[in-house]
Amino acid sequence: MRSMTGFGRGTAHHDAGWSVVVQLRTVNNRFFEFACQLPREWDGVGESLRRVCREEIERGRCEVAVAVENRQVDGHGLHVDMALADQYHQALKEMADRFALPCACDATALAALPGVMTLGALLPSAEQGASLADAALRQALQTVVAARETEGRALAADLARRIDQLERRAARVGERIPAVVRRLAEAWRQRVEALVAELGTGVTLSEERLLLEAGVWAERIDVAEEIVRVQSHLSQFRAIMDEGRTVGRRCDFLAQELYREWNTIGSKAMDAEVTGLAVEAKTLVEQIREQLQNVE
Repeated sequence: MRSMTGFGRGTAHHDAGWSVVVQLRTVNNRFFEFACQLPREWDGVGESLRRVCREEIERGRCEVAVAVENRQVDGHGLHVDMALADQYHQALKEMADRFALPCACDATALAALPGVMTLGALLPSAEQGASLADAALRQALQTVVAARETEGRALAADLARRIDQLERRAARVGERIPAVVRRLAEAWRQRVEALVAELGTGVTLSEERLLLEAGVWAERIDVAEEIVRVQSHLSQFRAIMDEGRTVGRRCDFLAQELYREWNTIGSKAMDAEVTGLAVEAKTLVEQIREQLQNVE
């Protein structure tokens, strides 16, 4: 079992002296989600990094940040992106024409726009960047997966402890229910007999009919079937947890079913002790569901 939170950092170096640094952060999410921050010139690299993350992470949000460090400064120490400056200039002229405004854009204003003028060598090509970003991301992933597995073991231990508590409460309800059914059925029988006695002569009480009605009434308050389903869900929960990896959604579905069964038990039982056990069990199930929001 893995959690969905982790952080890792990886670095890959190029012979020319520059390096690519990748930081990976994963957080909770119902599905797999990917977000990547890249140098503008490397936009196409994001999809390959997404595939790398998908190999190891099946659920959760992956936030990847890629940066280039230690770029070598060329002979002039300055680079001007004329193509980008031309795009800015054309856009500004179109805006001025559209809104009938003066276009007072000079070289200084253009140079101040993002990406037009940079100090140092040109950014390495996307092909070079993709290879090193891939290597750095895989390095970061190792740390993230290890962190998710470590936290996952702690989550599994906590969930197992709560499952044990639910099993104990189910066993207590199962032991108590037969006596509760007998007590309430007898109370119902006595109430009917008292009513017949009050009505006086001319009213007869069929023993067979009385037993039949008592049985029907007892069936309505018997929660033996619900207890069997609770125990079955708990067994399935343990089996899924033992599988590891992506178990969060399946366990969450079982937790919903457990809550429904315990809610039925509490409403049917008509016994203070059983009702109290059902309330405690529903609280445990809610805690389990809250923990499952952290499980991959």
